[in-house]
Amino acid sequence: MFKRKFSRSSRNKIIAITISTIISITLFLIRMSSGSLVWTATRDLPSGTTLSSGDLTLKRVSLGSTASKYLGGSRPSNWITLVDIHSGEFLPSKSVVKDDSSSLRRIMALSVESNHMPLNLNVGQAVDVYVTPMSSQNDVMGLPEIVVEKAIVTSLDRKAINGGVSISVLDNQVSSLVEATQRGHLDLVGYPNGD
Repeated sequence: MFKRKFSRSSRNKIIAITISTIISITLFLIRMSSGSLVWTATRDLPSGTTLSSGDLTLKRVSLGSTASKYLGGSRPSNWITLVDIHSGEFLPSKSVVKDDSSSLRRIMALSVESNHMPLNLNVGQAVDVYVTPMSSQNDVMGLPEIVVEKAIVTSLDRKAINGGVSISVLDNQVSSLVEATQRGHLDLVGYPNGD
């Protein structure tokens, strides 16, 4: 039988390649296991969807300092989406609320003139809604009053004549907001950095 002898330099090269491969695989596995676990949508989830067990899957991803902006941990079942979430999208922590009587949310459509809302307003952004009381002759009847705090913008149509905006509000805020739409001009006031 033929025995092949390796030179000492060939043997050292083989050992170096083997060690290098083992180190590379180890580093890859460490990097893969050090990411954050975040919930990801398995299908398109329109605003107002009550989440069920099949709507989300847990994925390990490397998000660095932005990881806290996304939901991880226990499955958020029986929660309601505040904004549209697309299939494969990570679940932002501000995009859902617990589905209970104290946090029941409703989606309301508002007509807000474009110069009465931030130019850079985006879906998912929190806004405060103010009303300026007006007479039937369009005279200002008082100072602006806050109607709703931290409503979430769920859709936005800048092409509409008076700016079509849908917002998610708590169920107990609906009547005062409807009354405010009849009483005067509405203003949407955003928060810096989309908070």
